[in-house]
Amino acid sequence: MKINTNEMHRIASEINALAVDYQALISDMYSRFSNMPSETHEWTGNQAKKFVGYVLLDKSDLMSVGDKIKGFSKIIKDDATLVEGRVSKIWKDESNG
Repeated sequence: MKINTNEMHRIASEINALAVDYQALISDMYSRFSNMPSETHEWTGNQAKKFVGYVLLDKSDLMSVGDKIKGFSKIIKDDATLVEGRVSKIWKDESNG
């Protein structure tokens, strides 16, 4: 069995970076929604305020998707580290006799 732990670490970092980017985009999108009625005036009035109120209810769910993706990234990284540790121990034990 071949396991490339360097590749696992690289992929884990890439996945984590994508999750961070995803959360930044979600945050920016919700900031834009929130600013519509009061700052940008792209949409004003009671309907705009109601829309923003309803839309904001979903923000935490969407942000948690990013957290879950980060969790998967951590699992990959931790597994790579675990494999490295076990292989290192095996090599150490074999070299000691």
